[in-house]
Amino acid sequence: MGFRFGWFSTGRDEAARQLLEVEVRQISKGFVPGEVGYVFCNRMRGEAVESETFRKQVRGVGIGKLS
Repeated sequence: MGFRFGWFSTGRDEAARQLLEVEVRQISKGFVPGEVGYVFCNRMRGEAVESETFRKQVRGVGIGKLS
């Protein structure tokens, strides 16, 4: 499977979501030999609409852990 790595982001804007989307796509194509094992978002739940949208995206692509 390759390696597991963590993803750190504030999830503060569309660019954060796009970057994660590109990475997940490249993993699914086999270009990146690994998987995102967890995502760490440094904003509190409910702190900002953009961060909540980012959290939904993370859950939607099936990344194991979100903190």
